[in-house]
Amino acid sequence: MTFEEALVAHVAAHPAVTAAGVADRIFPNYLPQEQTLPAVMYERASGPRTHSHDGVTGLTDSGMVFHSYAATKGDAKKTTMAIRLALDGFKGSIGGGEIRVDHVFLEDEDDGWDDELECHVYSTEYSILHTE
Repeated sequence: MTFEEALVAHVAAHPAVTAAGVADRIFPNYLPQEQTLPAVMYERASGPRTHSHDGVTGLTDSGMVFHSYAATKGDAKKTTMAIRLALDGFKGSIGGGEIRVDHVFLEDEDDGWDDELECHVYSTEYSILHTE
């Protein structure tokens, strides 16, 4: 299981995400055409590997961005808040214990309007230090 697959499984399983109704509508890199809203698209914005004086540490500091799309600004924010509850401050294992997450920090967030999809979008970027 890849880091992204394990992370999305962790997010989708969180009760707040399930309650927001998007657990089965989280997609990598783009939203499928005619997708029911609200829906979430995620992408990996960065992924530098960490090093120490002894060499490679086996850790990656991934920058993950989640975009919440909805017909109303309130629904986009609600979906974003659910994802934040699943991620911000998380520390533990994901992917059935295959991947250790040392920390998750919310780094940035913004909102806006998507002209192409004609809907509201709320985006958050997380810094996630994890094993691969």
